[in-house]
Amino acid sequence: MRAELIARSLILFLIYPFTGFEKLVNYSTPRGARAIKPRTLDEITGSIDALFAFPGAARLFLRPVCFKKALLVYYFLKKHGHGCTIYFGVRKNGPGLEGHAWIETAGAPLHENPEGLKAFNVIYKR
Repeated sequence: MRAELIARSLILFLIYPFTGFEKLVNYSTPRGARAIKPRTLDEITGSIDALFAFPGAARLFLRPVCFKKALLVYYFLKKHGHGCTIYFGVRKNGPGLEGHAWIETAGAPLHENPEGLKAFNVIYKR
């Protein structure tokens, strides 16, 4: 599973770095049924957390973290049959804007503080 994570992330973030949200999320949505061993939510998020914790990962291809991590989590949760929604939001930060991406499962943010997300205006969700 980790090799597939690395391959997908490279494809998503090196070949398609400047695509729109809809196209990127469509690409990140698994197609067709495959005979795979279903993974639990904790197995999926744990594997992705391990990928992002890899020394030097940020220098290689994993910046900004929340955007790419949310896409990977979304892909693998969908692939393994878990219902989830991906969100992209922005908020005012000084003179500029700050963006964030997160996942919700069963109506609750996954590994996020719900209070911290209230400041973000959702610009896209699926």
